[in-house]
Amino acid sequence: MNTSGEFYGTFGVLREHLTVHELPETASIDVCRHLLDGMVVTVQIGASGLADVAAGLVVWADTLTRVRCVVWRASGCSVHLQVHGRLPDETPVMVFSGTNYDAEVFGPDLAVGERRTILLGLLREWAAPQEVVA
Repeated sequence: MNTSGEFYGTFGVLREHLTVHELPETASIDVCRHLLDGMVVTVQIGASGLADVAAGLVVWADTLTRVRCVVWRASGCSVHLQVHGRLPDETPVMVFSGTNYDAEVFGPDLAVGERRTILLGLLREWAAPQEVVA
């Protein structure tokens, strides 16, 4: 298949996925062809607070296979939460958004530039509404 055909095929699978599932608002979608990995999709969701980012990523994770979650400390004041998985045709996809770094949430030892694999259950926990104690 030529490169255009690969892109069209990936666009079709991605379009179907976006149509079938009720996914959170998307800020951007990038489709690239890598020499080693083939077609790769990156989606940035339009969320910013921890609960909203986590909730959006959980929704995406529930529609993908071979899911892996990552927290990446992008700078001194921000982290990116990521979900890596596969579309139905096995195309790799990474869905992410950023939020403020909080040492109490992410740990004081998460260094700038460091990436850590986290459990999907932790994303679910962050997505759950927090009770306010009076």
